[in-house]
Order: sequence, then C-alpha cells, then structure tokens
Amino acid sequence: MATVVLSPSRKLMRGVNDLCSPFHPQRVRFQRAVFALILFIMLYEAIKRGFPCMNPQIRSLHFPGLKFVNTSLSNYSSEVTISSKLTKTLQNKSSISDDFPFKYLINEPDFCTRRSNLYVINIVGVAPWEIRARTLIRSLWAHETWQNKTGFRTVFVTGIVTDHKLMAALREESNKYHDILQFNFLDTYDNLSLKTLCGLHWVNNFCSTPVWVLKSDTDVMVNTFRLTRYLHEYDEKTNHSRNHFLCKPRGPASPCRTGCRKVKWRVSWEEYPHNRYPVYCMGPGYVIPRQMVPALYQAANKTHPFRLEDVYYTGIIPKQLNWGNMNENIGHLFPWRPVAWQNSFVKSDLMILELDKGLGQSASTTVWTKILQSMGLERLVQNEKRL
Repeated sequence: MATVVLSPSRKLMRGVNDLCSPFHPQRVRFQRAVFALILFIMLYEAIKRGFPCMNPQIRSLHFPGLKFVNTSLSNYSSEVTISSKLTKTLQNKSSISDDFPFKYLINEPDFCTRRSNLYVINIVGVAPWEIRARTLIRSLWAHETWQNKTGFRTVFVTGIVTDHKLMAALREESNKYHDILQFNFLDTYDNLSLKTLCGLHWVNNFCSTPVWVLKSDTDVMVNTFRLTRYLHEYDEKTNHSRNHFLCKPRGPASPCRTGCRKVKWRVSWEEYPHNRYPVYCMGPGYVIPRQMVPALYQAANKTHPFRLEDVYYTGIIPKQLNWGNMNENIGHLFPWRPVAWQNSFVKSDLMILELDKGLGQSASTTVWTKILQSMGLERLVQNEKRL
C-alpha cells in the first residue's frame, strides 16, 4: 500500500482544521482557560465593588469599598455589610433603614429593672463556646455578692454558631443565670462591631437605669470596687458632666496594611481609605456614659460598621458626629499590656487589666481573692468558699 506524503502546506491546513474542531483537546483546554480567566476577573471586580446586600433589613449603599462579612445560616440573618466609607454613608442617611437589623434569640428585658442600685452595666462580648470564661467572670467580679455591693452588673453578648448542641447548651446556661443576650448573626472576629451594636441596642431599649456602661472583653480583669469608686469620684469632680469615654486612648495611629502582628488586624485601602485612624479607646475595656448611648447607637445603626470595633465606636463614630476628642485619658489605670499579677494589680490603683492567658484560671482566682482581702472582705471570702 502506497504511503501518501502530504506537502507542508497541506499538513498545516489539516492541523488548522483539527484545531478548529469544537472537540479538539487543545481547543477545549484553551476555552476552559479563557473561561476561568473571565470568571476570575469578574469575581475580582465584584469583590472590589462589593456585592449587593442580601439582608433586606440592611439596605446596600452602592459605592466602592464595601466590605462584606458572610453571616448566613438557615433561619438567621443572611448577610451583613461592614464598611468604612462613613462619610458617604452619612451623606446617604435616607437610603438606610433605621430599624434594628437583628433579632433577639435570647433577651433579658427586665435585667436592669430588677436591680435597685444599678450604677454600671458591663457589656462583655463573648463567643458561645467561651463557657469557661463566662463561668470564671461569674465567680469573680460578676458574682452577685460583689455586684450588690458596688452596683455593678454584667451581661454577656453573643452571636450564633452552626453547632446545635452548643446552641442548646447556651440556652440552658441562659435559663440558669439570666445574663446572656444572643442575636442572630454569625459569631466571628470580623463581626465584633455587630456584637457591640447589639449591646448598645439592648442598653438603649432595656437598660436606662445605670449611669455608666463598661464595654469589656473576656480577657480582662475588672476591679469593680476601684472602678465604681473612681466613677463616683469622677462624677463629683466634674459635677456629673458625663461627656467623655473613659479609657486608655491610642492614636492617631496608622492602619496596618502589611506585616501585621496578627492578620485579623490587617485593613485594606478598600476597607479604610485614610492614612490614620482618629484617636480611639483601646479595645479590652472602655467606659461610656449611659447618656451618650442613644446617639452612639443611632449613628452606628445608620452606617455599615467598620470591623475593628474599638476604632469604630470610640474613634470613627465620635469624629463623624463632631464630638471632638471624647477619650478621657486614664490610661495609667487601664493598662494595655499585662503587668505582674500578684502585687502590681492588687496594690496599685489599676481598675481594668488585660489578662495574661498563660497564667490560667487559678491565677485569676488568686488575684481576685487578694483583691477581696485588700478590701477587708476576708470573712465573705471564707463564706463563699464554704458555699
């Protein structure tokens, strides 16, 4: 059988015809690559612009720089926007719902009215799984015995998780202690601002009796005796002119763009398009006058919160409201870094201290016992041990 020899031009034409076939392997691979590239470009542009908000109760603001945090779970809020474009947001107030965008899954509407001497309400942002932290706080400065003496009360604000057993355990814990507030957003670090928003909503609507509001994290220790004494003295010194946050201020500081000590603190230019943050309170603990809560809540609820909670509520919002420098510097009483436990905290004037997590629960209990002993409350300490 004779072999057919094709000329170079005919070989080229056959190759072109094969390549033009819709099922040629090289053509299929090329088409897939082009399709993937187009999808990538579309997704990248969508992320830059921001997706439309899926929660009908939070209306989307269509401007560049929206940062979306997915909070979707069945039967709960679908999506919540978090944005730092506050100037444009405030210019478009009419496009935003004034309604509170979340539902109370657990509420304690009469928590404050049940207390006759309530002076400070402590809002602690906590995750559902932080059971040991809540138990520790209840056994120390949030114990009924000491709260009755100081007029200091604590509630825990939390979101939701996908673990149904954990959610059920949280409800049982709430039924036992009646100090938990739960809302229908996914509990993540990026949603800490939503947790504070919910806490402010609860104070604004269900807790009108306290004079001061302490917002704190689970990793701090509060000397409630010194704190309430200081606030009473502050009231007398200022003639009850309560118009400042009391905290350890920071700034103006630059946002961390690259090389952050913790990735969760990294902020893109899309999230915050400015070179510096306003002066703000350090996040582990700060005190707000109760009379300032309505304005702070209303302003926060009309914007899409910036995800760094302390920067947003104590720096950005006050600046947008033209409140000026609202941060009263009592930083020497609100240390940012952990200090030596036994003597420094007990014998000094420190009121709020960031805990050294490496010391464990027993160290916290030891320090609190020493605080009680320094207050001359040894007898009550012994009674608590017998109980």
